Amino acid sequence: MLKEKSALKGGAEMNQPKAHSHRSRRLRRPARIALFLLAAGFAAQPVHGWAQIAQPSPASAPGAPAMPATAETTNPPTLASPIPVRGAPTLPAISDTINPAALDYVIQYPMFGDLAFRKDLADKGIDLIAHYISETMSNTRGIGGTGTAYAQQVDVGASFDLDKLGVWSDAVGRFAMTDRAGRSLAADRTGAYFAYQEIFGQGQNLRFNEITIEKFLLQKDLALKVGFYPMGNDFSTLPYVCNFTNVAFCGHPQSEPVNSGWADAPAGRWGGRVKYHITDQLQIQGGVFDVNPRVTRREDGFKLNFAGNTGVIAPIEIGYQLGKNPEEYGGTYKIGAYYDSSAAADLANPAVFDQGRQGLYLEAAQQIYKWGPGLRNGLALFGIFTVSDQNTAKFKHYYEAGAACRGLFQGRELDILSLGWVRTDINPRFQFQLATAGAPVQTNEQLIELTYTIQVLPSLQFRPGVQYDIRPGATSTHPNTWVFGFQVKLTL
Repeated sequence: MLKEKSALKGGAEMNQPKAHSHRSRRLRRPARIALFLLAAGFAAQPVHGWAQIAQPSPASAPGAPAMPATAETTNPPTLASPIPVRGAPTLPAISDTINPAALDYVIQYPMFGDLAFRKDLADKGIDLIAHYISETMSNTRGIGGTGTAYAQQVDVGASFDLDKLGVWSDAVGRFAMTDRAGRSLAADRTGAYFAYQEIFGQGQNLRFNEITIEKFLLQKDLALKVGFYPMGNDFSTLPYVCNFTNVAFCGHPQSEPVNSGWADAPAGRWGGRVKYHITDQLQIQGGVFDVNPRVTRREDGFKLNFAGNTGVIAPIEIGYQLGKNPEEYGGTYKIGAYYDSSAAADLANPAVFDQGRQGLYLEAAQQIYKWGPGLRNGLALFGIFTVSDQNTAKFKHYYEAGAACRGLFQGRELDILSLGWVRTDINPRFQFQLATAGAPVQTNEQLIELTYTIQVLPSLQFRPGVQYDIRPGATSTHPNTWVFGFQVKLTL
């Protein structure tokens, strides 16, 4: 998991074998299916339905959307999220967000959410959801030349309101599966640490994503969650960063999975989390999760045992959230830390293993300007900083900063223009190791990304964008490159 030559989703991209030609041929059928679904979605919409209508702001507790919806924030592969708002009901069922009370996301409504059987199931306490996501990228320069790479993700899931089903009061069960396929432009062409397609890696092929139960106590102030799921669903999430397609932004700082046993979607781990709402604005949470690098392997998509375990990772986080109403200026502030009990090689002397590794992260996002009173649209800024274990972490320091502008153009109130910058500094201990071996010394890698998220339909987003990668792989021997591409996201 820590063997990287390019950026990797959850620190696992380079552990994935190259896709074979027959695998590429297998992508044609899903692509045809996706095109059919897109065509069906457009055909099903009345002409006036294409116009953008300002969607209602996410409801603060009590009162969330009654229909299952997904909300794009920090972790798009996530299918089933907790109910983090004190007093919120157990719906919406499956969501891309861990923060439905924030004013910084666009609600996605399923294309086929009005089907009769689906409504009947929802009334009984069972909500279904699925997504198709694709990312196609092309580079202008690279140690492997130029080229184009396509990656896709299909996920399906369900949540079960155990109270409605008469099983357990104030409890929710969740199940999700994910299939990833395609190629990585970073691995094939540039050798970058920052993968240009955030849905590649961290577990290719069909696999279990989430199998959990969450119980709410003390009038839902306290939430207990246990099961098999990626810890990144709950920790170190920040608004706006998944308006980008590079893994360096979405959905977590790559210093976390690269430097430790941190797990991001879609590869789950066994673990649990306790979250307590001290006030409506202030929350604290902590958890313990299995550290198991084998889970991300292609052949281990259905692995649920502990074989290959190297230890446990324990995160703790305090979060403060501003803005529960459209008139307010939304903001999210978090400080967190983790300890991974696994042994890791000392970068200055790989023959020596240190027991345990740790890290700290600071995250902030704040809306600073509104186009008018009572509107969610406006300008917001965000920033992230992490520092990792000085002896074992390849990425010593990690920085992110950027801006998001929603509703910049009249009549496009749901579109988002996003600009972000990210940098990682290589640990001097690793630099010493490279110099001793006579290899090019790595210093830092920086990347700038500009995207425009187009809300085509309530269920469909297009996201064209451009990235400029400076010193891919953190070395000057790799040429800087422009990367052009687009993302398609369909909620079914």
